[in-house]
Amino acid sequence: MEQQRIRYMLDTLADPIKLRKKLLPMVEECGKLSGKDAFGWALLAKLVYACDQEMLRTISSRIQKKLIAAARQPVTVPLLHFVRSFLVRFQWLKSFNEQTLAYICSRAVDFSVESCSESITELTSNIYALWAGTKYDYILIKTLKNMLSNVIAEENDGNEKILFRFETAVQRHLPQFISTVFNLHIEVMERCLADDKVAVNEWLDIACKSAIVVKTEKINSIFRWLRTFLLKAKSCAHLAARRISSFISDFYHPSEAYYETVKEYVQLGPDLSINILFKTFIRSAKYQLHSQEYGEIYAKALGAMLELRPYLLDVQDVIELQRLVCQEAFENRNCRPVLSLLNSLLAMNNELVPSPIQIAQSIFSGSEDWCDEVRLGRALCSSISRPRIQMIVPQEDLLKKLSDIVMSDQHIHFAVSQNSSKLTLPVAKNTVSNELVSDNLVENHKNFGIESAGSNVRKRSYPSAGKTTLKHVRIGSEYSEEMFSANESSRSLETLEITDEEQISEKVRYSLVEQEELRNTSVADATRAKLNSDSEIIILDKNISDGELTIQQMMADFVPD
Repeated sequence: MEQQRIRYMLDTLADPIKLRKKLLPMVEECGKLSGKDAFGWALLAKLVYACDQEMLRTISSRIQKKLIAAARQPVTVPLLHFVRSFLVRFQWLKSFNEQTLAYICSRAVDFSVESCSESITELTSNIYALWAGTKYDYILIKTLKNMLSNVIAEENDGNEKILFRFETAVQRHLPQFISTVFNLHIEVMERCLADDKVAVNEWLDIACKSAIVVKTEKINSIFRWLRTFLLKAKSCAHLAARRISSFISDFYHPSEAYYETVKEYVQLGPDLSINILFKTFIRSAKYQLHSQEYGEIYAKALGAMLELRPYLLDVQDVIELQRLVCQEAFENRNCRPVLSLLNSLLAMNNELVPSPIQIAQSIFSGSEDWCDEVRLGRALCSSISRPRIQMIVPQEDLLKKLSDIVMSDQHIHFAVSQNSSKLTLPVAKNTVSNELVSDNLVENHKNFGIESAGSNVRKRSYPSAGKTTLKHVRIGSEYSEEMFSANESSRSLETLEITDEEQISEKVRYSLVEQEELRNTSVADATRAKLNSDSEIIILDKNISDGELTIQQMMADFVPD
């Protein structure tokens, strides 16, 4: 009959419409059942979770009465679930039931210590974090200090009376009590907000004292607490980095919690103590990783040192670890912790340590298990052994860049040539369109040679001589050239005019084809201009290369200004 009644109540709780109609009777019935059986508290907790906000306001007064009644009953797991449902769903009522919740939480801690159950400890920690947060951290710290110092606490402060009611036999359950309190604070830090403060120095003092007292299996709670602090504090943990490093070094304990703490500490930032930890870790590497209980998390912690802080590690220690890892990798090709460490050695950025690329390629290529470590290892090997390929510029882009450079140089040289063009004398309106040669100046009868190499226009002065001087002028093309022969005794005083600066600047904007046509026509213009002069114009064939010129012709370009 009782089981049928409970089944009917569970069906009603699962249906929101039925629950709304029979809400108050269900609360009363669950309350009566909780007085007889602890299972009634579980039904009451399920009812609270199933209600919406309107239903919660309807039953709030009745639930508060049940909370007061729960403080007078022995602590059980269903009762703790009911207290948790109250803290989750009736958050606005916490301040009105402060004393009741404090009394229940202190008794829940005693219950957790005596039971030595991880699930009960987790439930108790969750209840305490929902109720107090970081508000009563100073009370927990003072309680632990008094217990570690074997001092009886004085209940002078009214607020401290809330949690100074632990009835646990201190000497008999002290390690378990310390572990439970640290687990409580782990849950508190995980739920704390950005503005909450944690007295980390005082907690580290207690952690150092507690690590001496507690047993080996209970010290993991302290390392889990330290790891949680590093995760939540992030860069603020640098304020206590020295104390954290000394604690990790002094209480070396191979376990999952310890290696996870070391991994988070390495990610925090550079510290010289990492080299000391690395030396300690190498001793454990001498034992094969596939036979170690915490081989995987050990490899992750050691890999974090290799990848993030290689410059802090001793080169000889790294080479020793490399030898051990490669040796075990050949013996156990499917050991994932070893493969993970091998990947860390490949990814390590230290020029003084040779990369085990050949060994890694041999191991990963022959691996049968296609796991994440093998895929990452093959990718690292391919990246390291891949040859560097220089960037190949397409021919069109290269020609365009060269053309832009030539054009910019022309603008610069044409601006400079404006000063030198003032020395030329004007002639007829039809001027030579490219580079021309002036035989004689009016007054000093010196010979001038004007040369344009496609990008510059310059003037040269030659000393007078009794013989005919051969002048070699490049028109601007690689193959088309002009040769001018001038005689000093020539009576002709006609002077050829240099191409006007405005015309030159206009030609800069022409295309390459148009500029080539202008260069070709300049030869014919120069020939027509020199018909009445005594100078001899020789037009060289385009097929004639520079190697066929005479020494005088080649040296004409190197006469100093």
